Amino acid sequence: MQATVRPAQQAFQIDPAMIKSLIDSDIYNAQQLEQLLTQEKNALAKRDSKTIKQVVEAKKPLLQSLEKNALSRNQILRAMSLTESPDDWRKLVATMKLEKSWTQLENQLKRCQQLNAVNELVISRSKQSVGHVLNILRGNLGKPNLYNQTGNTNNQNSSGRTITTA
Repeated sequence: MQATVRPAQQAFQIDPAMIKSLIDSDIYNAQQLEQLLTQEKNALAKRDSKTIKQVVEAKKPLLQSLEKNALSRNQILRAMSLTESPDDWRKLVATMKLEKSWTQLENQLKRCQQLNAVNELVISRSKQSVGHVLNILRGNLGKPNLYNQTGNTNNQNSSGRTITTA
């Protein structure tokens, strides 16, 4: 079944196979991304910087493809005189009997978001630990870290000396 909308006196047809192909491509990329995020989580736990770097590089083309397909979905919605909203996309997908595939993609992306949030937390805590160790090496014992406008800590070292300075 092809969806037809007549914006500005011109028929615009969407091939359901094209929509299915976009969704399937995103499902595959999201599955690959989930595997990489799991590898990243394990590498972060082991502090394996080489693997972390490799995973980051491997994630880039997957994220670019997901972004490209999201833009394509928005173009399709605009071409059909629909809003670029999740509700309009779901309605379009429903008319093409592709709800199951779309739901599978949404669930896959949620898992990726959850893994990414865990990895961000691990990175944040590692950064705090490294910052604490650096403060000790700089002789900033007992001085509080204050946060600046960007949410980062300002290192308060009034003496300007570090432990390694004699």
